[in-house]
Amino acid sequence: MGWITNVLERAALPAEVKSRVVPALSILCGIEAHIVLEDVCGLAPEEAGEVLKWAARALTRAAMDEAAEG
Repeated sequence: MGWITNVLERAALPAEVKSRVVPALSILCGIEAHIVLEDVCGLAPEEAGEVLKWAARALTRAAMDEAAEG
């Protein structure tokens, strides 16, 4: 999780936003996410990777929007 926190330091997110988005993004980084997407959802590995990238972007955008709302 350290590298996620380091990357998000550049975004200057408030602590309360960061405390939610860091663990949320960490869910997407493990092998478990691939297992669910491939074995349960039936996606090809490439499709699973694209879904995970999309989810990471969506979570990051949501965090940025929440921070901008103040």
